[in-house]
Amino acid sequence: MRPPCPPLASTEHCLAMVRKASVANPAPATHTKVRDIRMPWPETASFMYIEYQSPCYFTNHKDRDKERDIMNYWMPDRATTDRLLAPMTGILRHIPGLTPSWLSATGLLFALLASLLLANGLMGWGGILVLASGLMDVFDGYAARTLGLESRRGAFLDSCLDRLADAALFFGLLWHYSVLNDRPGALLVAASMAGALITPYIRAKAEQFLQACKVGVLERPHRMALLIIGLLFGVLKPALWAMLVLSFVTIFQRIAYSLKRLS
Repeated sequence: MRPPCPPLASTEHCLAMVRKASVANPAPATHTKVRDIRMPWPETASFMYIEYQSPCYFTNHKDRDKERDIMNYWMPDRATTDRLLAPMTGILRHIPGLTPSWLSATGLLFALLASLLLANGLMGWGGILVLASGLMDVFDGYAARTLGLESRRGAFLDSCLDRLADAALFFGLLWHYSVLNDRPGALLVAASMAGALITPYIRAKAEQFLQACKVGVLERPHRMALLIIGLLFGVLKPALWAMLVLSFVTIFQRIAYSLKRLS
């Protein structure tokens, strides 16, 4: 159905008519099918038509996206990350045969080597390799965007390799504490591993029904940063405690967010 304004009306006049129409015709009480039509306007506006009574609503996609990710307040956005990594563009373009999947696989290799070092108690060297693995995880996404190689296949592979890398690192720590017969330490590592693996599972499950579920105070880069700090500065157990608490806080945040959106 057509919006309640002339086709050639100015943007300001059209938006005013839309707001007036949405006040005069409130939304129906029952949920009905919604068709979202995005208009190429500077205001990033869109019309949403409800197919039975067709009241017209004004929404702003920028605000909606901001509300969706409002709990990710200490995670740098993609634009900020790309600006920081801009000097790497020339290097990435001049490496023959470079693909984001190779960078993801290299990150997993570093994680496996770090796991062996951690299992043998070499925490400092293990922390350096964990840092290298984390950098590969940053570079693969940037390379995909810079080289124009973004794909669902690559995103799926990257997510799978990240989970394998996380499990390898925690198993290395678990082996280390088991050899030392440190049962509280082993239990702490096992609980932290559970939180680290459940967090992305909640997001993946929620995004089967929602557009996105990126909320939460602890993403994978934060977990890696805590682990690196703990390994390099000799404060591994406090870092694991922080990781454990914040992981389960994130789990409950994502569950609450998803239930609210699905209600």
